[in-house]
Amino acid sequence: MQIFAGLVQYPRSKNYNNVQISTTNKLIKNCCNAESSYMEFLKVSSKSSPASVAGAIAGMVNDGTPVNMQCVGAGAVNQAIKALAIARGFLIPTGVDISCAPTFSDISIGGESRTAIRIAVYVHRIMNPVLDAVATATTTPTAAAVATSADTSATSA
Repeated sequence: MQIFAGLVQYPRSKNYNNVQISTTNKLIKNCCNAESSYMEFLKVSSKSSPASVAGAIAGMVNDGTPVNMQCVGAGAVNQAIKALAIARGFLIPTGVDISCAPTFSDISIGGESRTAIRIAVYVHRIMNPVLDAVATATTTPTAAAVATSADTSATSA
């Protein structure tokens, strides 16, 4: 258990889609009221498989679980960004898009202070492009159809 200026952290971990997620339960004391929230990080290393991390991201997004990644080192950041690109490919056909926001964070690994990059993933609901194309084709006449109907009405008059 670590204590930081009124913040108590209880580290836990679980597996999600064969990817290890580190969960930290934060207990925040505010004017005699206690609130608890969970902050989960997908810990990405330079040896992480981008496809596996992408599957975990897509699964968490589909489940409505907030997605945050933690990377230490350039190789880890590279794998995380690849995973985000792959996850977008999984999610866009389902009508969901994602974006991210990186931040720096000082963490302790083995008693040493390191700088990590934490990547918060944001979810955006979008219209399904395939369904939109079908709906547009059935409800809106195309330019060729408008020209054809104008030609037939001109010749019949």
